[in-house]
Amino acid sequence: MKKLLALTLTLFASIVSANDGPSSEFQNWMSINTNVYLTDKVRAFLEVSPRLTENQTNLSTGILRPAIGYDLTDNWTVWAGYVMFASNKPNDNNYNFEHQSYQQLTYRTTIGNTNYELRNALEERYLPSDVGFRTRNRLRAEYIFPNQNTWSLVGYDEIFMNFNDVSASNVRSGAAQNRAYVGVGYRFNTNVQLETGYMNQYVWNKGEVYDQSNHIWSSSLNLNF
Repeated sequence: MKKLLALTLTLFASIVSANDGPSSEFQNWMSINTNVYLTDKVRAFLEVSPRLTENQTNLSTGILRPAIGYDLTDNWTVWAGYVMFASNKPNDNNYNFEHQSYQQLTYRTTIGNTNYELRNALEERYLPSDVGFRTRNRLRAEYIFPNQNTWSLVGYDEIFMNFNDVSASNVRSGAAQNRAYVGVGYRFNTNVQLETGYMNQYVWNKGEVYDQSNHIWSSSLNLNF
């Protein structure tokens, strides 16, 4: 009887452990980021970002993110921008569109061979039933290898926090997701840099939906003029 009880408890524990773990998939994110100075202090930014999900079988997401920035000092910049976020579900060719506005503050500094960037953004998501407010905070570091300006090691961590509930869109207040990235950068010249590497995206889902821990290969082409 004791052996049967022990076996039952072991099987139950293994089932609970398997079901409680986050789901995961492999994705491929790409982006082209263009940053152009319009005057000595005013700059324009545009991000175009397609994303392959469902283990790279579905072009599920497209992002268009324009913004205008103003340099307060050599280190601080304020931004105001707009986001069009298009997404679909597997085996569905119809895309849903979400519109967002955002305000952003960035701080950049260099210590030794390492460039640091701290970014804080407030986003307003115009969902079908309500407006969702969230903040995202990112700390990024880029280490330039000594004696050359071509290769670098890049890493960042970014957390998303929702301020309010939007039940109809399954949005809950609190921590929403975290993105941790490590990769390498290659600078072709002063205007063009390519970054590529691994990102883990952890999404906290509320209620009966399991969390997600997605494995993402993320690449970006950065253009500065």
